[in-house]
Amino acid sequence: MIASFAGWLLRSPGRAALAAAVAGLLVWPTGIMFTAWAPGAVLACLVFAGKQSPKWVPASLIAAGIPLAWGLGQGVGTVIGAGLAAALLLPTVGLAAWLRRTNSLSYTLQMATVVAIAGTLGANVLVDDSKSFWQPFLVGVEQMMQQMAGAGGDPELVAASHQLAEAYGRIAWGLAAWLLMLHALLGVFVGLFWFGRSRGTHELGPRFRALKAGRVLAVFMVVAWLLARFGVAHEADDVVSLLLGVFLLQGLALAHSARLHFGLGTWSLVLFYVLLFLPPFAALVMPAIVVSGWLDNWLDLRGRWANKPAA
Repeated sequence: MIASFAGWLLRSPGRAALAAAVAGLLVWPTGIMFTAWAPGAVLACLVFAGKQSPKWVPASLIAAGIPLAWGLGQGVGTVIGAGLAAALLLPTVGLAAWLRRTNSLSYTLQMATVVAIAGTLGANVLVDDSKSFWQPFLVGVEQMMQQMAGAGGDPELVAASHQLAEAYGRIAWGLAAWLLMLHALLGVFVGLFWFGRSRGTHELGPRFRALKAGRVLAVFMVVAWLLARFGVAHEADDVVSLLLGVFLLQGLALAHSARLHFGLGTWSLVLFYVLLFLPPFAALVMPAIVVSGWLDNWLDLRGRWANKPAA
């Protein structure tokens, strides 16, 4: 089914534009957090297939951008909606083009991280009062948490909602950069998967299992954490929150590689992701994944596995 869809998508510019537009429309009923990567995935698939002419990528970019901007602009204005659409789609196209040029998903992750860090630091410099800038969003987050806590009958969570919103406010730029980067990377991942299926090859799996952020970013993570820990620079909190997400991705790649090497069934990955997002276990599993992803840059865990017999 996926191979048929990818083949259909790459058969004509009109079909590509139609698929991009429909993917952009999905954001309306489902919300930005769930399907904003979908139009980017269509565009990434076109980039990997070498469809760079104006009839393909640019036309599909416009076809996806119009409904996406309209949906995102509800309540905040068309200009802001168009800016959000561009911030979601253009990085995906750029990262897909970089991946096609370098043929390395690790380099692509590193490039995305460097740009995201630069954007985070730049936003902190350009916006004098970040707290006021994010205040409407933080108020909305606090109200949402209070409603969820009230529905669950948890008075302690209601009381803590303000503190949680304040905590989000301290790393708002880092979280925003991470979410934009994550959506762009998801678009690249899915687009690469579709492209591989259209050719009958495995393009995503081997690259994802070898994913590495690298030692430079690992050292930068430690420096940023120290600066944040001792209150030297408040921007370091944003950088740390962003890099935690990066090493979480590397930890996930490590888990996928371990499953393949040790011959574990699909059930192991299902259980792994259930534990990763299940509240009682997430507080333990997620930090462990981040730490393992960070350590992998120094210990080369996958290289050690390769030197041992597979299951």
